[in-house]
Amino acid sequence: MEALALAQEVVVLPTYTAGERGEVSPGELSAKIAEGLRRQGVEARFLDKEEALAYARATAAPEDLWLTLGAGDVTELAWRLVHEG
Repeated sequence: MEALALAQEVVVLPTYTAGERGEVSPGELSAKIAEGLRRQGVEARFLDKEEALAYARATAAPEDLWLTLGAGDVTELAWRLVHEG
């Protein structure tokens, strides 16, 4: 979480483990990450992919930098934000 401490805002999507066993669901893990960031003073919210895309479309300005990190199809969000208007 320290790597995100300087971000103006962080949107956390459902976070999945890499095969580890545990009793925390993707939603619970993501909510904990967002809460931990908020405790550090970072504006953070937990959204699913479609909510995140709608949020980005509603709030993104031309000078903004949006960074998508993750495995799987999360990079699709950046493409959709740019190409689907």
